[in-house]
Amino acid sequence: MRRVLLTPKVVLPLAVALAALFFALGGAALATGGASSKTRCAVGSVRGIAFVTGGSKGMENIPDSYTGAGSLFGYRYNCAGKGVLVKHAASLPAFDVRFPGNPAAFAVVSASGATPTMSSVQRQPDGAFRVFLATQEENQTVGRRDIQFLVVAF
Repeated sequence: MRRVLLTPKVVLPLAVALAALFFALGGAALATGGASSKTRCAVGSVRGIAFVTGGSKGMENIPDSYTGAGSLFGYRYNCAGKGVLVKHAASLPAFDVRFPGNPAAFAVVSASGATPTMSSVQRQPDGAFRVFLATQEENQTVGRRDIQFLVVAF
């Protein structure tokens, strides 16, 4: 049986061809650290997710200033690659959720838990999304600060 040895004349063109194939098949995104934020934040895609749980201290203890403490979230994602911030909206039974650097203009919100809850979300001038949660108690609508919620931004 005859053995074929790879000489430097064969190895160099083979290496160049394999590198070209690697980049052509998407290796460029991998080699540069992933897809760009323009790709991740494409129109029509989910641009941000925040499942706000309040952590072990509860929803009532979310501060009045923005925080990105991981313990307050069950899950969070920002297509811009930056953190997700949450705060209690001062003097309102509401929360503000911000996705820094994120171009999202619309969001939906859903309360999480056993209590039937009405929820709404409004985009604020500073780019944050204000989340209102309320329940029906004795024929009155009552704003709530103790219910976990999920915001999905588009």
